[in-house]
Amino acid sequence: MTNIQETEFQKTKGHHKKKCERLLEAKKKQDASTKEVIIDDQRDRLVINVSHTELNTHQKNVLAKVLNFAISPNTLPKDDFVVAVEKACHTMEEEEAEDFRSEILGTLRSARCLQSNLTVQEQKAVSDLKRNPSVMILPADKGRATVVLDKAEYEEKVLSMLSDGKTYEQLKKDPTASYKRKLVAILTRLKDEGKLSDELYSRL
Repeated sequence: MTNIQETEFQKTKGHHKKKCERLLEAKKKQDASTKEVIIDDQRDRLVINVSHTELNTHQKNVLAKVLNFAISPNTLPKDDFVVAVEKACHTMEEEEAEDFRSEILGTLRSARCLQSNLTVQEQKAVSDLKRNPSVMILPADKGRATVVLDKAEYEEKVLSMLSDGKTYEQLKKDPTASYKRKLVAILTRLKDEGKLSDELYSRL
């Protein structure tokens, strides 16, 4: 490639790079705009407030993200990572475990939290909702909606339902441990009979 060809190539490359950057920036703005429109359009359908508490726009915006929305953490859960690493190291050779620990430690030292995926107003809205003891926030029985209701009224309805002796019976003790023993016994028998692999047995 001659110098002239190299120069033309670099010019063309630079031109296309700038064009690509402009298109990406325009798409980001369009996506952000569309997102706001969707929130405005679907907010009433996604957030059902049957409580006596009036919700402001930012609180509705947060609740419209539905309850499985993961808020980016302010701090990294380093202790959880350490516990998980130590658990994994029990299945490794000593040298391999040390290398693994060292690699994870280096990663944790340089790791930084992601930028918050909530606006400042939405972060305040989350705090205000958490501090409000008079409401409960639950997923709707059907659809992706979030329901806000008065805690006192909710508890009253639950107690009323539980007092129905025809439908519910008060247990003398928690039967969970008994069921667990029976389940483990069945799984152990199936594994011994070769009907379950060790991996599936452990997972179940």
